[in-house]
Amino acid sequence: MPNCFALTRKGEKEIRNLTEIDTDLWVLFEGKEPEGNKKWFRNWYDYIGLSLACGKSLEECLEIYKESNLEDIAEFLFTNYNSDAWYEHK
Repeated sequence: MPNCFALTRKGEKEIRNLTEIDTDLWVLFEGKEPEGNKKWFRNWYDYIGLSLACGKSLEECLEIYKESNLEDIAEFLFTNYNSDAWYEHK
């Protein structure tokens, strides 16, 4: 039973592709697009993404990742996106 999450830009209705958000993070914080097959800037997907998939809110992620190398990413996501989480079962 996988846990899933999605991010929607505030004021929009369509879910954003997570790899596009990742590219946005690379450009915003590193000033360039990811090279080659690099993805998941600072492994945000493995940490913040997992927290969201497990039902944490973006506001909770601000507290969880406070004073870590993911704090600015959590702040960016909280400011610009709404999150949704669910689980899939068959």
